[in-house]
Amino acid sequence: MIKINDENQRVFFPESAGFIISEIIKKYGLEEPGEALEKWIEKGEESKGHKMAKILLKVVQREILPENFPLELQKELAVSFEKAKKIAEELEKKILVFMRKEIAEEKLKKIEERPPEKLDCIISTVPIWPAVVTALENLDKGGTLAINLIRIEENEEDKKSLLKLD
Repeated sequence: MIKINDENQRVFFPESAGFIISEIIKKYGLEEPGEALEKWIEKGEESKGHKMAKILLKVVQREILPENFPLELQKELAVSFEKAKKIAEELEKKILVFMRKEIAEEKLKKIEERPPEKLDCIISTVPIWPAVVTALENLDKGGTLAINLIRIEENEEDKKSLLKLD
């Protein structure tokens, strides 16, 4: 796992990210001939793989909205929108899901710390069920829990957390 420290959060790239990006580049015919790659390096320009990695980072850090992800890929990689959309779907399934889960787990570690007293209101933006369960445990009777999520991925750990609810 590769960690990139940001002022606000740490971003985790799976160790396989470079391999996955290389495979996507090959699959969609985006390879750079050796000669062109050398010229890019001489000019200080980025390869398509570097561009993809930077875009992934910006999506995770919410500098690029998920709905604009394919448009950004289209612009930076100089491909059709349809191709960019397919690339975005693969990157989402193979890399972004992992990156978001790692960030959520990192946030959960902070959430598990108990406040000195129960809270009247909690806002949860972490897309894993243990965070929601922890929030409910720290909520005062009659309090409000606001959940701001796109979706929560289901897994065995989440099911165990939900079974703890009374």
